[in-house]
Amino acid sequence: MIAVDFQVPVDITPETLLSDLPEWDSLAALGIIVMFDVDYNKTIVGDDLKNCATVSDLYKLLG
Repeated sequence: MIAVDFQVPVDITPETLLSDLPEWDSLAALGIIVMFDVDYNKTIVGDDLKNCATVSDLYKLLG
């Protein structure tokens, strides 16, 4: 699952807080929404992402 283009390499684990990611912003969130739709045929909205604090929470959205 890659939707954010990090300028500096970042170690990510399931417990990584999205808010701690340097490039996590509204464009990254939009990228996640598009990726879920295109790559996984799963529709999510901004409110779904507001409830996600960690990388693991994103995976849980895939159901």
